[in-house]
Amino acid sequence: MNGRERIETVLQGQWPDQRPVMISPDMYVKYALPYEKKIAAHSHQLGKHYLLHICGNLNPSGVLLNGRTENVAKEVQALLNAYADSPRLIACSGCALPPDTPSENIYAFVKTARDS
Repeated sequence: MNGRERIETVLQGQWPDQRPVMISPDMYVKYALPYEKKIAAHSHQLGKHYLLHICGNLNPSGVLLNGRTENVAKEVQALLNAYADSPRLIACSGCALPPDTPSENIYAFVKTARDS
């Protein structure tokens, strides 16, 4: 079996900088979407699934898993402050949450976002 036969899914993602990288919809359509479409089309030609994964904006393994509730609130507030003048923010974890993420950190995330 060659390498192509073993591949089941092609995953496209962003660099793991854990910070929001925001571009306008027009820039996305002009600069990113054409290439994502090419990668998806090629994956489908090979009979493979294609998944686009774009991480969010708060480090799930750093602050959410290992931080204290105060750290979580501080990071969420800093994120909200950075985008105070923009309607283009969806506050979310940087990626999937580890299963042992403390629930109090998740609650601190949600509470800080809602109360701000």
